[in-house]
Amino acid sequence: MFLRKETFLTPQQLRNLLDWLREYNPMIHCWAMLQSLCGLQLYEAAYLREQDINPQAGTITITESPVHKHDTATGKFLSVQW
Repeated sequence: MFLRKETFLTPQQLRNLLDWLREYNPMIHCWAMLQSLCGLQLYEAAYLREQDINPQAGTITITESPVHKHDTATGKFLSVQW
C-alpha cells in the first residue's frame, strides 16, 4: 500500500503565495486567505455570503451549502481579528 506523505507550506512560502495571488488573482487571494488563515475548507470559503460576515462582531458564520454539510447540528462559527 502506497501512502503519500503530506506536504505543507512554510510560513514564508505561504506569504509568497498570498503576495503573488494578491497581485495576479485577487479573487483567489481572498479564498486563499480564508483557507490558510481561518482554516476554511474549499467549499466553506466558496459558499460564503455577505450576511455570513459580521465585521462588528469579528465573526464569520459557516453555513451548509448544497455540496457541504456540517458534522455537527450547530454548524461552524469562527471568530476572526480584523
